[in-house]
Amino acid sequence: MINLLNLNISVVSPKTICTWASRSILGMYYIGEVYYPETINHSSGNPITYGLFCTKIFGPILSWKCTCLKIYKLYRHICILCGNEINSNTVRRFRMGVLFFKIPVFHTWYFKDTFSLLPIILNCSNEILNNLIYYKHCKNLLNYNKCNFPYIDVFKKLSFIQLIYISIFLQKYLNSLNIINNIIVTKEKLLDKNSINLTKLYKKLLILNTFFFNKLSLSWVLLDNFPIIPPDLRPIIKINKNKFIVSYINSIYKNIIIFNNKIKFLNTLSKIPIIFEINEKINLQKSVDNIMYKHVESKNINFILRSLSGKIGIFRQNLLGKRVDYSGRSVITSGSDINFSKVGIPLSVACNLFSPIVYNIIKKYRTIKFILNNINYIYTSILYRRLITRIFKTNIIIINRAPTLHRLNIQGFKPYLIEGRAIKLYPLVCSSFNADFDGDQMSVILTMSKPSRLEAKYILSSDKNFISPATGVNLFKLNQIFLLGLFMINTLSYKTNKKSILYFNSIDELLYYTSSGIIEPQNYVWLKLKYISVIKNIFYNNFIFTSIVRFMLIESIFFNIKQFNI
Repeated sequence: MINLLNLNISVVSPKTICTWASRSILGMYYIGEVYYPETINHSSGNPITYGLFCTKIFGPILSWKCTCLKIYKLYRHICILCGNEINSNTVRRFRMGVLFFKIPVFHTWYFKDTFSLLPIILNCSNEILNNLIYYKHCKNLLNYNKCNFPYIDVFKKLSFIQLIYISIFLQKYLNSLNIINNIIVTKEKLLDKNSINLTKLYKKLLILNTFFFNKLSLSWVLLDNFPIIPPDLRPIIKINKNKFIVSYINSIYKNIIIFNNKIKFLNTLSKIPIIFEINEKINLQKSVDNIMYKHVESKNINFILRSLSGKIGIFRQNLLGKRVDYSGRSVITSGSDINFSKVGIPLSVACNLFSPIVYNIIKKYRTIKFILNNINYIYTSILYRRLITRIFKTNIIIINRAPTLHRLNIQGFKPYLIEGRAIKLYPLVCSSFNADFDGDQMSVILTMSKPSRLEAKYILSSDKNFISPATGVNLFKLNQIFLLGLFMINTLSYKTNKKSILYFNSIDELLYYTSSGIIEPQNYVWLKLKYISVIKNIFYNNFIFTSIVRFMLIESIFFNIKQFNI
């Protein structure tokens, strides 16, 4: 088992592609090069040597057996009769092959619309580069004139031979390109105020810096050799005696090998029109495009870029989005009764998350070890709740809402123990998460180490992230529900019978009745004031006609009602 510390995705060199398909057996170094496009012999059912399913390159089909049906017990032994390696058939799931191109082939990802790397480096448009790669200018070979060739910079003075072998010419040009000098020139152009297309210059500077600091060569954008994935990932399934189901990627590999072998054959011949070689180059480039990128002619092919990108891709489907240890997930509900820096955690979620911490605390005390014998009693006991509330005082948890597209989607909160099964969140915090209470789910993550706790407390805390880092706008905005509530609070109903409503001599007496549940907060009352007003419909004999919620609103905003002389 290999322990990987990090994962780096970058441009691959031709040497590393060779190492993927190379191996050493008994001190001998082998490279699994594929020569022939055939897969299997349909009469015998055995794979063709040096083909797409060769046992010499990819390993045996049956474990510890050779194609000549001789059984061996030694590990990594070579058969004397046929020269195949004796090994387990599991190697056919990860052992790769390689195909060496006769001419360099353009990598499709670096000149298509996804990330146009080559046009930015060569200072040309995508249309010009596509015309060169697919030889669209070769329609008028007889009328070709070097002076009238309309391309810029690198392609200004192309000869006829350089135009036909454009991939070899560009590979030599990119290999001889000095990256440091280009970085200096692009920086000088950026400082110039009269320079045009600043975005392209910024992209070019970013590309050159990444290639320089990662010690990559620009010529690796063109492919000298091509990796062939393991045969078990592109299988052939036998249905009947003469019927097989073949993966579509095998036919694309077959076309690539056929066109490459044709170019090799045409180079050996003399007095052959150059148009035949150009047609094979175009077919080779299109077949590589089919396997790497969605080509115009192939709309329903499961190409490599589709298997990597999107929700169904390898990264988002299999590698990312997994629940880690010491984390949970639940639906969020509105919690207007809690502070905006706190989050309500249900008891069932807290019991599962903090159970290792609680067990470690219980083990220290001998008098309460008997609680561990009955788990149901622990979950419902008052002692367990007290332990969790005490743990909540010192811990800060992290709340995350997927997809985490910007940094405000993950914030730190102080936990608060509640009943139920849903996480309670303050409504004003939802705008930073881009969440609402229509069934959205959020994940709860514990901070186990000291650096993570400090980071959650001083950097990720919600009271430090109420302003958008991109626009500088306050994210704690009042939405329509809060505005409607404030309107209903400040709107007095004068149609009610004012004589039948209760009278109170002080605000303390009013708050006591509301806290005990005798009066609801929406009810209207008469409250005694210290001054007399002229308005008769609201004031009457030092009493004001108002609701309880209005006083609560004033108390929450100004923190002290006595400063208004009430």
